[in-house]
Amino acid sequence: MTTEFLELGGEKRPVRFGFEALYSYERKTGKKALEDFQALQSGGQVPISLMVDLVWSGLFAGYRKEGIPVDFDEYDVAEWLSEDQTAFARVMELFTASLVTTSEKKTKPRPE
Repeated sequence: MTTEFLELGGEKRPVRFGFEALYSYERKTGKKALEDFQALQSGGQVPISLMVDLVWSGLFAGYRKEGIPVDFDEYDVAEWLSEDQTAFARVMELFTASLVTTSEKKTKPRPE
């Protein structure tokens, strides 16, 4: 799992998805992160709160991993997303990449 720095709100900000982001999302919303992600993939209308909470969780995990104090809230994230209409798509690319399991990655077979 890696941390990526994305331009949001005029600054490069760390975004990281993994169990820490999913955990913070579920604790924050009371919803199941993976179920909400499946809803995003269905192509229906996406609630703004889901978008903001998912991005906030990735940022929270990124800041935590980098040891940077969190200096933003959900309203800041909503503003950043409205300022840059491509930001959510970039964050979703990171989220999707984080869901790739080890078994799906190419590995060399173990010698016998």
